[in-house]
Amino acid sequence: MVLAHRLRVIRVAKQVSPADIEMVIGVPAGYVFQVEEGDIVPSIETLEKWAKALDVSLGSLFVDDGVAPFLSNLPNRLSSDHIARACSEKKKRRFRNISMRPHAH
Repeated sequence: MVLAHRLRVIRVAKQVSPADIEMVIGVPAGYVFQVEEGDIVPSIETLEKWAKALDVSLGSLFVDDGVAPFLSNLPNRLSSDHIARACSEKKKRRFRNISMRPHAH
């Protein structure tokens, strides 16, 4: 939702209509509204065109005045290292369970 909000804020500040954005980036009517509502997420290629249409850098679509937005739930997420360790432990347990089964003769 942060990206969707930023796209709308910048577009309104620059006094650019949704139709103007759609025409410049070559997307169907209603696309800008769907993105700004957070219903769909555009590709990086589309965001590059969008930034160019708004005469801003691609990075400015993600940060405001060089400050990344605070994401309150981010500290509660698992790190990639933690996830990798958890997957490794799960595989080890599965292997142990398989290897400890009696062999059929």
